[in-house]
Amino acid sequence: MHSSKMILMPMVALGLTACGGGGAFNAGTLSSHETYAEDGADTTRASLIDDGIAGTLAVAPGVGSSASLQKIKVRASSDYQTVYVSIDGGSEFALDASFSSDRNGGGYGPTGLNGNFVGLSNFNDYSLVSRTVGSSGGLGYAGIMTPVDRLPSVDMQYAGNWGGYLNPRSISDLTSGTGGGEMVVMFDVSSGEMDGAFTGSLNIGNMSGSTEYAIAGIVDGQLDDGIFSGTFDANSGTYQGSASMGGAVYGYDADRLAGAMAGSLDGGSGNHAFYGLFNLPIDP
Repeated sequence: MHSSKMILMPMVALGLTACGGGGAFNAGTLSSHETYAEDGADTTRASLIDDGIAGTLAVAPGVGSSASLQKIKVRASSDYQTVYVSIDGGSEFALDASFSSDRNGGGYGPTGLNGNFVGLSNFNDYSLVSRTVGSSGGLGYAGIMTPVDRLPSVDMQYAGNWGGYLNPRSISDLTSGTGGGEMVVMFDVSSGEMDGAFTGSLNIGNMSGSTEYAIAGIVDGQLDDGIFSGTFDANSGTYQGSASMGGAVYGYDADRLAGAMAGSLDGGSGNHAFYGLFNLPIDP
């Protein structure tokens, strides 16, 4: 399995329309979607047309609604022209390719306002996943999880990036923005705890312009059989608040911790929905 040495990966804006608040995420909720790497040569591209890939999305269903975490499993036909999607352990539904799609990714399903659309960007041991259903939007990561017997046996550090969206509170309050930065998480093998910190900025504005705000805080979580659950706690800067985090350790060699987060931030004028994703390669 390829081991990425990248420390900071740029945030990918997926053009979703959404809003939200908080939502608890139980690590056990991924259990019905587990898809493990089988050996060192296993890849997400190969798994897509076999057992599929599993992961976590942050979903924000429209202005004035709450953001939440959602588990997803995706598998593809051998020609990558159809994907079969299961949400939160539900029955699979099929989506046909809506534009050029192959082993590297693509788009599936109708792209109109009432469509159920899934987008994939496939890398070696994980995929960037987006999903829209009408005005609801979601984004996160899925992939092939690390077998339990190959999880880190010594303390380990993961370092990479996070990215997020702050959405309007209502039609009359169009304050919104995007942000991102760096995140470092330490894994304590004796306790199973994953704790760390993040820094970055939010570019927040409305019709009259935007302002960049610094943001920082801590990450507090737990790893249970390779499935991560925790909290993103922004406690420094103008915008503060928290988000539930969910994800997994991916790759046969535990190369990456990745997932999504959903919650809310308050910049002084009330809570705004906040949702995003994190991608943390192992730090050599």
